[in-house]
Amino acid sequence: MARSAGRARVGTLVESVEPRVLLAGDHPSFSDFPNGTAITLTGGEGSVNGIIETEGSDDLFRFDFAGAQPDFVTVLADTLNVSGGSSLDSRIQVYTDDNGVPTIVGSAEDGRNNGQLTGGLLRDGWRGFIAQPGTTYWVRVLSDAATGATATGGYTLRVDTTSTAITLPGSGAEVTQAGNLTRVGQDIVYRATTPNLAIFDSLFTANARATATVLNTRIDVYDANGFVVAFDSESGRLSNAFATFKSLPNTTYYIRVRADEFLPGQQTAGAFTLVLDAAATTVALDPVNRTGTAQGTHASGQVTSQFVFTAQG
Repeated sequence: MARSAGRARVGTLVESVEPRVLLAGDHPSFSDFPNGTAITLTGGEGSVNGIIETEGSDDLFRFDFAGAQPDFVTVLADTLNVSGGSSLDSRIQVYTDDNGVPTIVGSAEDGRNNGQLTGGLLRDGWRGFIAQPGTTYWVRVLSDAATGATATGGYTLRVDTTSTAITLPGSGAEVTQAGNLTRVGQDIVYRATTPNLAIFDSLFTANARATATVLNTRIDVYDANGFVVAFDSESGRLSNAFATFKSLPNTTYYIRVRADEFLPGQQTAGAFTLVLDAAATTVALDPVNRTGTAQGTHASGQVTSQFVFTAQG
């Protein structure tokens, strides 16, 4: 679960640790803070490979958030797409630098996995948070297991610092956005800000539609502080995620779309259409007979419309 970028100071290390001699392909560890392998971002995205070679070890990376405005950033220690496979149960922690002291973003419990899905618990460590302009962030990658086969293994650290903006029209009309998930465990985050109009004090619906035999979708919705406000995983006859929540005018929401499956042979990647409806259609009621009508058309498939009315006495 993502949280706002609240901060808790982490005490300085008690023991004096000798500087490590880095081998080819190795990365600094948390004890080397603030040294960390720099992640190069292109178009707001970047990735780097690593390996947790021994039980209890970790790697440390850093990246600069260059956005002009706060944005929802995702960080993933991906083991599902490692060439040759990986046994690692990955975990991540995100930090900032408070006068030389590593200060955790959110909670130390964040980043232990990627949530419970229809396909089961996705063990890969993931964090989503609101990044602030001009801030450098450090990412610690480690195992969520102290010992055993899942305490070591390879991973790809993936950072995405840019959400995709979706414009909501002042008319309140439904909006569609095409997307495509190309690898197992991938997600795409969209950003939608409601216009400052009364009609957007409304129910907000988000539907990620896909071909059921190709992709089973999942939706998570976050507010401007990075807190979850809604989520949906569908299973059985319907597999298209459909999330609803109460929205407000002039408010930003982040909609994360991903697959609800990750195991081999399941519907883990493919094209989808995100459909957003941020304003219900008003149905005027006759004050005498207290009835009203509204018209609409529906194509085939999982299609919805929403209406609002005020009871008459």
